Amino acid sequence: MLKLNWNCVFRITNASLVHPRYASLNAHKLRVKKYIIGNKHLPEMPSAEEISNSEVNLFEMQKLQMKKIKELILYIIELQKQLNDIKAVTNEK
Repeated sequence: MLKLNWNCVFRITNASLVHPRYASLNAHKLRVKKYIIGNKHLPEMPSAEEISNSEVNLFEMQKLQMKKIKELILYIIELQKQLNDIKAVTNEK
């Protein structure tokens, strides 16, 4: 067990990392937006209160962060496609 100065306790365990796949990025973005508005934190991530009041599994937290990074990358790719489409339309005029 690793105890840090900000009163959080992390347990390191062995587990496998499974990457999520999303069938519909737009539907997923809508669900995420509604969740964040209602709960004030990302889905599947613990809230600040939960983190400060309980132990946090370091591996699970890292796995969740990797999942969120993947979601952000997919979102950036989607935005780049939209930007390229807009540029193509404006260059045609």
